[in-house]
Amino acid sequence: MAGEKVRREAGGILLSQPVRPWQGVRRTGEDFAEGSAVVQSGTVLHARHLGLLAALGVMRPRVVCRPHIRILATGSELVDPDDELRDGQIRLSSSYALEGLVRSAGGTAEACGIVPDKKKRLRKSIKEHLSADILLTTGGVSSGKFDLIAEALADLGAEILVHGVNMRPGSAFLFAHLKGTMIFGLPGNPASTVATFLELVRPTIWTMLGRRETTPRRIVALMEHEFSKKDDRRQFVFAHCTHREGRCMVSVRGRQDAGLQSTLADANCLIVVPEHVTRLMADDPVEIEFL
Repeated sequence: MAGEKVRREAGGILLSQPVRPWQGVRRTGEDFAEGSAVVQSGTVLHARHLGLLAALGVMRPRVVCRPHIRILATGSELVDPDDELRDGQIRLSSSYALEGLVRSAGGTAEACGIVPDKKKRLRKSIKEHLSADILLTTGGVSSGKFDLIAEALADLGAEILVHGVNMRPGSAFLFAHLKGTMIFGLPGNPASTVATFLELVRPTIWTMLGRRETTPRRIVALMEHEFSKKDDRRQFVFAHCTHREGRCMVSVRGRQDAGLQSTLADANCLIVVPEHVTRLMADDPVEIEFL
């Protein structure tokens, strides 16, 4: 009972209103029953969980170590962002994006520089970084003359389990296993790098962390305008979602060119367009994943 409804009198207290049995009394087990699970295994601990654990006297909860992930950019055309550009060169950006994505997924990120498109150098660099839980490489996984990641891995004795997936952007994706390290070969174009990480690498990190949910949540939104795609690949379209008049509306942002940074910068979600769908009309319902 609130203190303002009780007054001290000589030899006792005077109540200003009737009191019901057990009013104002917190019973044992009222919040959690004995033996019940307070925080489920696989839960990502947030501030609300930390306060609960402290209230129960649990100061050292059992947690999972973050997987250590190394990032190796490949490409003779790449230079560091603060270097002066010469003809035929581009600034490295994928490693910086991946560092942020790895941390947001729950891993620890270590960028390991740039390796030119030379098979001997690639073999040496891959071999040097096999102590990580996961090695991410960018570039060099397509079918061109200088796409040498698959050959370098084969020379090292890696088991290449996947090389090419039916998705856009990011069809030139590679997954291999070598001496206890998982190796994800991501395409070098910015949108392809981000899409393949979100759809194929992040679920792996979440599984390693023991998370209860290992796939991104999707909701349904309505298309603001028409959109068509060229083939039967599953396409992940960078888009922007807003809420208007009680409806969740989504619009495609910019050209869906895997090499454009502006497409990424202006997006807050991905539209998931299934393989069999080639055209979407205004007001069609679609699944989206928030970025």
